[in-house]
Amino acid sequence: MKKTDLMIQWRFWLAALTLSFLALAACVSGPYLKARFSPEPAGLDAHYDNMVAFHSRGDAALPAGRIILLGDSLVQGLPAAAISDLAVNYGIGGDTTVGLLQRLPQYQSLDTALAIFLAIGINDLLIDDDLKIEDRYQAVLDRLPEGVPIFCSAALPIDSTIDRDWQGRTNERNQDWNQRLKKLCTEHGATYLPTPEALMSQSGLLQKDMHAGDGLHLNAKGNAIWAAWIKSAINDQLE
Repeated sequence: MKKTDLMIQWRFWLAALTLSFLALAACVSGPYLKARFSPEPAGLDAHYDNMVAFHSRGDAALPAGRIILLGDSLVQGLPAAAISDLAVNYGIGGDTTVGLLQRLPQYQSLDTALAIFLAIGINDLLIDDDLKIEDRYQAVLDRLPEGVPIFCSAALPIDSTIDRDWQGRTNERNQDWNQRLKKLCTEHGATYLPTPEALMSQSGLLQKDMHAGDGLHLNAKGNAIWAAWIKSAINDQLE
């Protein structure tokens, strides 16, 4: 065999080996990366890391007896002061149960919290089945301190009449998840908070005058209603 033929074969097998390695790496890391964040917005790795860093620095100096809000973009957009002067917002847009599990150890304030509010899992619905999401949500509940009241928010409805790429999001999927979530939280001893009726239309969609135009994220009016709903639920249990 000529030397040139050997070189060609060597390069072929090297390329094949490289492609196999890359494919294996994608299979191993792909689900984790997809499960950690939703596909939007872009650049979430840096956003997530920066937000956790800011949270950690502030949390280290936080007095005891706070109401800790944990979740994704819906929580990040929630006015904490509308819930309580004691409320602290640790929402990160695009986060999932995977990301929340990763950052929970950064929050020492959880051990001395007055209450904990959770609104997480809606982004998980884009990339995983309900059973896997349940397992991770259960892990979140298990890692929260015992004796601190926990409030679990339902997945809020969407306005599916908005023309956009919903990436598989449906109100039917949300409703199915909420049934599972209610059972999961109740068995854990947490309080399940359904969607306030004031946010929904008669057909069960997120009302048009309650969202920011994307059919998903709440506007000022929607946030005011949701915050008042959360405040009332927490106050009723803590009184």
